[in-house]
Amino acid sequence: MSALLVPFDRDGSILEKGLAETVEFNIGQGIEGLYVNGSTGENLMLSTLEKKRVLTLAAEVAAKRIPLIAQVGSLDVREARELAAHALDQGYDAISSVTPFYYQFSYDEIVSYYRTLGEGCPLPLIVYFIPALTGKQLSKQQLAGLLELPTVAGIKFTSDNMYQLERLRRLFPDKIIYNGYDELCASGLIAGADGAIGSTFNITAPVVLRIRDAIAAGDLRAAQALQHALNDFIEQAVDNGLYQTLKYMLSLQGVQGGHCRAPFLPLGEERQSRARDILSGFKNALD
Repeated sequence: MSALLVPFDRDGSILEKGLAETVEFNIGQGIEGLYVNGSTGENLMLSTLEKKRVLTLAAEVAAKRIPLIAQVGSLDVREARELAAHALDQGYDAISSVTPFYYQFSYDEIVSYYRTLGEGCPLPLIVYFIPALTGKQLSKQQLAGLLELPTVAGIKFTSDNMYQLERLRRLFPDKIIYNGYDELCASGLIAGADGAIGSTFNITAPVVLRIRDAIAAGDLRAAQALQHALNDFIEQAVDNGLYQTLKYMLSLQGVQGGHCRAPFLPLGEERQSRARDILSGFKNALD
């Protein structure tokens, strides 16, 4: 699944045509689902109305062709529940929420947050665990406590702790586990993840699908080689400004990728040239 990019105009307004084209581009690449309004969608910089508009437009364009997960997380659980209700109205298949962050919430407070959100919406709930950005590291036992909540269907595990992922797989064979770090796609699948959700997949979906298929076929050497190529791409894109670079790469392929919202800075000519080289080099490596 792609963590969906959201194109913006230079003034920060949502480029609705570009968003529609981005959804279509992902589907055309063979992507098998979209994670909408996550970190990649610059969600934290959107108003509640804008978040709803993105959820609506993505659902209208996808038109039930692929599963959709709505990331509704907010420090205000009332907003999270409002967004969850909107996702339900728009036909989403599941909701997800980032772990409450910024304030040093206790584990009991985090559990209460997910319980309140899950009980307020009948859709399956996916915990979004990303300690590098939330600053909230949780132990295996604490994550297990979240997965034991009756409304929690699974977890988006955006951590490099593959041992922890494998242990959760062992403990919860019937829960859904998505690997969240693109750089560890192959490792996460081998450790037991059911699938992966990634920002770079907006551009690299065909490669990720090849990694998945190689692992399913037991061809770990091929999966490793593909992951090497993917990681070379990621490393260079991150160094160039990840989201700006990915959006510019969309524009190079006929999609209105638009810009990022301030305080993200636009790509200058030098970084645009670099983005062209990164995309070209990536495609050449795969060929």
